[in-house]
Amino acid sequence: MHEWRDTPAQTAGPYYPRTKPAVVNVNTERVDFWIKRGAQPSDSVRTLIARHLTPAAAPVAADHGVTIALKPHGGLSTTSDDCLRAIERVDHPAYRLTYDPGNLLYYAGEAPEPALIKLRPYVVAVCVKDETGSNGPDRAVDLTPGDGDVNFPVIVKTLLDTSFHGPAIVETLAPGSVAEVNDHAARAHRYLSSLIGA
Repeated sequence: MHEWRDTPAQTAGPYYPRTKPAVVNVNTERVDFWIKRGAQPSDSVRTLIARHLTPAAAPVAADHGVTIALKPHGGLSTTSDDCLRAIERVDHPAYRLTYDPGNLLYYAGEAPEPALIKLRPYVVAVCVKDETGSNGPDRAVDLTPGDGDVNFPVIVKTLLDTSFHGPAIVETLAPGSVAEVNDHAARAHRYLSSLIGA
């Protein structure tokens, strides 16, 4: 059996932070190789990738008819302002946002309804996730949309008022048996359908 600790360290590429602008040359093949094998990049490496590789990836994505969608999820995208800064830094129409109100509450304790106003021009998809407990010790996202603290009527109205036509997914439901989860899914579908007038 191979032990990872027996593997010699490999360089992903040089980083020169003091040059203007900073220079990062990443061997993406080696990074991809190790991540596919379970390597976990440090916070510093994730920051370098986000700041230096994403801007280069956006035009390539556009050439292939793909939009890269950032999602609020801690780290560089914890708050709506973090997401906005990232999108403005990349400054490319192929780099946009998947709006996730539950994660804004969960990771940042940020009210997602007013955050949507400033993020709306960049929203290309919605992750329908509820949350309870703000970002306190009893926080949770494993609940059915409509059962938590997210004000989905306000969010849906805001999206409809701005002619949003992107995809939306329900990421989480309350836990339970298969039959219970199916019931939660049906209830979420009825709830969301009532909000969009379907």
